[in-house]
Amino acid sequence: MHWGGPGSKFFENAQVGWDVKFIGPLGQFVYKDSDRPSYFFATGTGVVPFIPMVEYALDSIKLSKELKVFNSFRFQEEIFGRELFERLANQYANFKYILTVTKPNESWQGKRGRITDYYQGEIPNPQIDAYICGSQGAIAGIKQDLVNLGVPDQQVCLISSTQTTADPGYFYLPSTILLGIERADCLTGPNSCRPSDFLHLRFSYFVGNSARGLPG
Repeated sequence: MHWGGPGSKFFENAQVGWDVKFIGPLGQFVYKDSDRPSYFFATGTGVVPFIPMVEYALDSIKLSKELKVFNSFRFQEEIFGRELFERLANQYANFKYILTVTKPNESWQGKRGRITDYYQGEIPNPQIDAYICGSQGAIAGIKQDLVNLGVPDQQVCLISSTQTTADPGYFYLPSTILLGIERADCLTGPNSCRPSDFLHLRFSYFVGNSARGLPG
């Protein structure tokens, strides 16, 4: 959640019982089948589209090729998706999850720093499919690093998690989503809860699950 943006401001003022209309994202940032290894690079909430992509690749179609997720957060309190990715890493030998925190407190026992400090040595062969999502500055830097390592430009797919254009998403929903807000005790500010707590929303109506990789 990007605090100060239109989305976070809306949820800060959301009231229990509101019916909210959402038009689903209409982008083309989707998982694409190929025989090449798939590497996913995310900063912060940019990891969101990679959750269904990786689940689809591993749980749904049981790919045996190599997949890696590189994800960094600023603070450990912001981390989400970790339990899922660690479960997948334990279950599938062909999947690796690299998590880093750039500003951890003393209790943090994991990797520290940016993902750029770690992926350089994790790409032995540049013939990969790369997916990048995060802030605009981060994705530009990561893409340039990958190109410098020899990854072909046409095999790099990226999107900014903070962009506000007409192409904001990674899956296609042909109909409106209606959300019923069930609780708002956590919608009070950036220090009150984790981004994952915003998932306390109830889908009261959902049509369209057309993109592979989007859980039903």
